[in-house]
Amino acid sequence: MEDFYRPSLIGRGGPIVPTTVPGTDFVLKNHLVQLLRHNCQFHGFKDEDANKHLDKYLSITQFIKQNRISQDIIILNLFPFSLTYEAESWFYTLKTHSIHTWEEMVSKFLSKYFPYSRTLQLRQEILNFRQLPTELVFEAWERFKSCLRKCPNHRILLLNQILTFYNGITMIDQERIMMAVGGNFMRKTPQEAYDLIENMTQHHFQWVAEVYYNTTTDMSANYSKSTFASRE
Repeated sequence: MEDFYRPSLIGRGGPIVPTTVPGTDFVLKNHLVQLLRHNCQFHGFKDEDANKHLDKYLSITQFIKQNRISQDIIILNLFPFSLTYEAESWFYTLKTHSIHTWEEMVSKFLSKYFPYSRTLQLRQEILNFRQLPTELVFEAWERFKSCLRKCPNHRILLLNQILTFYNGITMIDQERIMMAVGGNFMRKTPQEAYDLIENMTQHHFQWVAEVYYNTTTDMSANYSKSTFASRE
């Protein structure tokens, strides 16, 4: 068994235009193909994330080098090996020699597995975000960021992201955030507000303790004042 694949031969009759690089024997090493088949497979199932697959695929292949061969040619010709089951079947239904570049491959892949209607649906879910009844504010923040990651093309400005999250959490948690910044949260720049919430999330146990301490201190102070006033 050969320990390599020749794109110029694989491309015959397939969607990708056969690759030939003058003066170079361009082959795909078998160990790279096996790496993808064992660690980066997209099946085409309904619950799979096409954007996540692309991110993982590029993270694996970005450092693959071959003399005189462009990175785009390498990742284009390796990509079919990251597809299996329904996704692989879909790939070979594409028009013969219709894909010339990596950008065209990505476009066709996302058009199939992450269509514009899906983007609209996920974008609406982001804009309608609400904290769940039993969800801590830190958990809500992580879930909100997860929603953003699932829709890379949401095109929602950072300011609107912050406002959407803030308006989507409970009034109690809104007040806690306000307390953490001395009541000036809405005067922060979008990036400052984002960094503040992110920092609170990373140090949530400490933050909860501080908020509890400040709240009980204020309550004690108010109680002392009311008791003292009642004795006068």
